[in-house]
Amino acid sequence: MQAKLKILYIGILAPEGFSTCTQRLRALEALGHDVVGLDTVPPHVQRRQASFVGRAVRKLFGPVDWAGVNRAARRAAQRERFDVLWVDAGRTIGAGTLRCFKRHSPDTLLVHYNPDDPFGGLSHDWGRFMPALPLFDVHLVPRIVNLADYRAAGARRVVQVVPFWGFSPSVHRPVEVEPAERQRLHAAVGFVGMAEEQRARSLARLAEAGVGVKIWGDGWETWKKRLNARFELAGPSQWGDPYARILSCTDISVAFLRKANRDLHTSRSIEIPACGGFMLAERSSEHAQLFEEGREAAYFGDDDELIEKVRYYLAHADERQRIAAAGHARCLAEYGNTRLMERLLSAAFAETGAPASP
Repeated sequence: MQAKLKILYIGILAPEGFSTCTQRLRALEALGHDVVGLDTVPPHVQRRQASFVGRAVRKLFGPVDWAGVNRAARRAAQRERFDVLWVDAGRTIGAGTLRCFKRHSPDTLLVHYNPDDPFGGLSHDWGRFMPALPLFDVHLVPRIVNLADYRAAGARRVVQVVPFWGFSPSVHRPVEVEPAERQRLHAAVGFVGMAEEQRARSLARLAEAGVGVKIWGDGWETWKKRLNARFELAGPSQWGDPYARILSCTDISVAFLRKANRDLHTSRSIEIPACGGFMLAERSSEHAQLFEEGREAAYFGDDDELIEKVRYYLAHADERQRIAAAGHARCLAEYGNTRLMERLLSAAFAETGAPASP
């Protein structure tokens, strides 16, 4: 059990059902730490980002600190002493902010937790962050390929942590759904998430094979038309309680890996079984580490195996339900957000050689 820490926590602090960042902050509070949050995208910034000018600025210059978080963090460093500065996906955190901490609060451990990949196919969003990267005491990352990337960019210490995501018991849980709603939400095969070409092609092949496929997410209309796909578009991306309800009403939930992020597991790798869902995920070394294949989850390596596994598990409901229950039990035992944050803090302090206490 770590001693009580005072933590300045910077990230997207939307309501808990919509933000895994907020879920991690709440887990730190549940562990007894004193956490002060700075929201990088409060509601007025969301509206500004969504405007024509906001979209144009981001396209031309990348993410901008519309919320003034850097200024607020520098003021906090001058006014108070924190044991930890915790930055969650710090696209807009500048080098000047970290230098201010080193000058006014030199004992503060500067931690960057980054679920995204600044060096992969989405690296255009990270230009403003790169000058700050070497100034963090430790970077926590989910991908082994990022270890060399961060070090080459000047990182002092970088640690891979698996699993990198957890689940919030108040958000991600099995939901009892009334029969009428279950009929509306039910899918033989379901997917919740953004459209990408390979995802669209795989699900189109599955639907072409005669399987009912239902999708909640953004950007799918273009691919449905382009591929003349038979999958059903049920609505936009979902979070919070609607997300848990969808997973609870889906026979097989497909979990894809995001190639542009070079992922080997994602937040959905934990959230689907946490909601009691049967997860059929892309096979990877990290998925195999998290859930035993054939006992706690099922995996596929290509579209042919995806179709084969879907047909098999739709025809074997008892086996499917046993696997879903075992995956859910594994989540409850090991993958909650409080356990995650304990591991992450321990990894951060262990890597720097500092004790996990004020």
